[in-house]
Order: sequence, then C-alpha cells, then structure tokens
Amino acid sequence: MVGGTDLFRYLLTRFILFWLRLKAVCDRSFSGRYGRFNSAGTWLTYTDDGAGQAIILVHGIIGDASSWNATVKRLKSRFRLVAIDYRGQGGSAIPDNPADYGMQMVDDIAALQRHLGIQRACIIGASAGAEMALRLAVSNPDNVKALILLGSGWSGEKEAENYRAAARALNKHGSLRPWIKETGGEGYFQTDPYSLAIADLLLKGKNLKALVATFQGMPNIINLSEEEIRSIKVPILGICGEHDAERPCLEKIINVAQDFSYKMLNNRGHMDTDDDPEQTEVINEFLRNHLG
Repeated sequence: MVGGTDLFRYLLTRFILFWLRLKAVCDRSFSGRYGRFNSAGTWLTYTDDGAGQAIILVHGIIGDASSWNATVKRLKSRFRLVAIDYRGQGGSAIPDNPADYGMQMVDDIAALQRHLGIQRACIIGASAGAEMALRLAVSNPDNVKALILLGSGWSGEKEAENYRAAARALNKHGSLRPWIKETGGEGYFQTDPYSLAIADLLLKGKNLKALVATFQGMPNIINLSEEEIRSIKVPILGICGEHDAERPCLEKIINVAQDFSYKMLNNRGHMDTDDDPEQTEVINEFLRNHLG
C-alpha cells in the first residue's frame, strides 16, 4: 500500500499520466498529424512533422509515438520528424501471433521509410528503440545516415534474460511486480510500494498480450556480434545516465564502432534523461555536425 507523501506523489503521477494519455488520444483523433501504412499485413500508425532531412524516432518498450512530442516540438523547425507506433501500441494494429513481433518490428521501420519515400534517415531510438535502431543499421545499412542511441544499445544475454523474465511476469500476473521484486528492478524500477504502484500505472491502457509478445521478441533483435558492430559505418551518438543499468551496453561500443561518440549524464538513471538540458545540447550538436 502507498501512504503518506508517496500517496500524494502517486496521485499526482496518476493525474499527469491520465492527462498525457487523454491529450494523446485527442491528438490522434483531431490533429491530422497521424498517418498509417501497411507493413507485412499489419496497419501501423506514425506522426510526420516538420520539413528537411529526416529523423525517425523509435520509442521505448512501454511508450508510443507520443513519447516523442517534446523532441518533435524542439526539432521540427529544422528537420522532418517521423515517430512510429510499434505494432501492438499506440494506434497501431495488434497482431495475435507472437511471431509477428521481434525482427518484424525492425523491418517495420524500413517499411515506414519506403512508404514515405525516405531513403536514408537519422534514427533516434530510446531504450528498446535504441536496440532496434542499432539492429536496423546492421540489417538495412542503406537506410541509416546516423544513429542516436538513448539509454541502451549493444545489449547482450543479460538484457535478453531480463526481457524473457519480464514477459513471463506479465503473461502470468499481468504485472511487472513479481519481476521487480525478484530482480530488484535492475535499475529500471525500485522495490518500494510507490515504485511498484507506478510500474503498474505505466501499464494502464496497454494491450498486455502485445507487450508480452514484444518483450519475447526483443532477444531476437539484440545480441549483435562484434563484427556486426564494426560493420556500422555511420556516425553513432550514445547517451545514458550515470546510474543506468544499461550503461555498459553503450560503453562497450567505444573502440568497436568506427565512429562513436558517447555522453554520460551525471546523477541520471534509465528513465529520467529526457528533461536533462545537457542531453538536448549534445543531440543538437550531433545533428548540426552530421545533418547540417
């Protein structure tokens, strides 16, 4: 049970999340920003804002295209910003077959580029989206002009097992609580009542079957070989928090990728870097250098 000051924080967070979800629903319904396309028989939705060189935004595993609204607002005066909804999330259709997730989600990004006539783009991915972006640079190198990886990157078996364990918890309990309690949260969540309540709150409105399939499919995307990382010839920027459990997934790219720059944000974790002005500054500098 959440009580005292934590109860107030929980209620405030609940209100903010409710407001953001309501705003996203209204945006999808009335703004005209959202389009849709067919990828391997599944209709997916996306936003398309601004003009100029293209940047494709790939959200984290429990997010959707609206997760990028602040980034779009900052950059749309200089670039074309396209944000995809994963299959099973946001306004995208929900395939029933778990085999329709995994690597197909990486192929969806390439399919979106074909649909919009975008031959090459800078791909910005956050968390699981960063892992997808890195895989895209290996599987479809001609589609990628530059990469920005936020909070994750070259993940391995440890991260794969985290995905499998989270999928098992969601499938059995409809909650991540058992996984958080068993693992200590792996730096993504804490085990106190407030943090556990927030973990459940983040799942509200999500299709749990699709989330389970997404978690189950991620191990097929990650675990790239050193040779595959070395094969990436485009500039890569990696950014993560000092206390991020996935920080090693970015730092091990140093001295392996041909053109990799890295920024660690002090006193930040996995889920609190978006509002750090230093992250915005580093991204802007990278975009000026590589997209103009």
